[in-house]
Amino acid sequence: MRSFVPPIIILSAFLFSACAQTPPRLRGEFVPIEPAQASTGKFNGTPVRWGGIVTGMRAVDAGSCIEVSAFPLDKWTSRPINLDTSAYTHGDSVRPMYYTQSGKFDSPPRFLACGADTQDKSIYHVGAVVTAVGTLAEPLVFEAEFTSCLENLPQRHGQPDYAGSIHVAKDRLCAVSLPILRIAQAYAWAEPPSRNGFFNENAHN
Repeated sequence: MRSFVPPIIILSAFLFSACAQTPPRLRGEFVPIEPAQASTGKFNGTPVRWGGIVTGMRAVDAGSCIEVSAFPLDKWTSRPINLDTSAYTHGDSVRPMYYTQSGKFDSPPRFLACGADTQDKSIYHVGAVVTAVGTLAEPLVFEAEFTSCLENLPQRHGQPDYAGSIHVAKDRLCAVSLPILRIAQAYAWAEPPSRNGFFNENAHN
C-alpha cells in the first residue's frame, strides 16, 4: 500500500534543502539596492549582496578589483541566475547574455568588487560566476568609447558592454559610473546548477 505524504512536508523538505546550500558567508541582512541605483553614490556605506559574471579586472584606488556584470540572485541560494552558456568558463572575452526586463532586452549594469578575496585569478577568472557581500564605496566614474556604451555594432550581439552603467552620454562620449563593493566575503560558484533543480554544492570558498 502506497503511503501518503502531505504536500506541506514535501514543500518544507524542498525549502530546507535549498536553504541549506546557501553558503554561510553570504548570509546576513542586506539592503535591496541594485547596482544601477548605487552608481549615483547616494548609498555609500550600505551593506549589499550582489553577484554575476566576472568580465575583467580593473585597478582603482580601492585596489585590484574584479569587474562584474550584475545578474539577479536566487532567493534561496544567492547564486546568480538567468545566465547563458558563457558562464562558468575561462573565456577571455566573455560578453554575458542580457536578461529580459519589462519585455525588452537590457544590458546588465556592472560593478566593481574589490578585496583580497578576489586576487586568485584561477578562481575569479573572466567568466566566473560570483556572489559577494560587503559595503558600498564611492563609485568609479570614467570615460568610455561610445561604441562600448551606446552604439550597437553589426558584429556584436546584444547590447554594448556598459549600456547598463551609463552616467552621462554626450557628443559620442560616455561617462560610465561603476559602484564599488568593498568585499567582506566573496564566493565563486565552480559549477552550474544540476539539472534536477537542486544546486551543486561544489564552489570555491
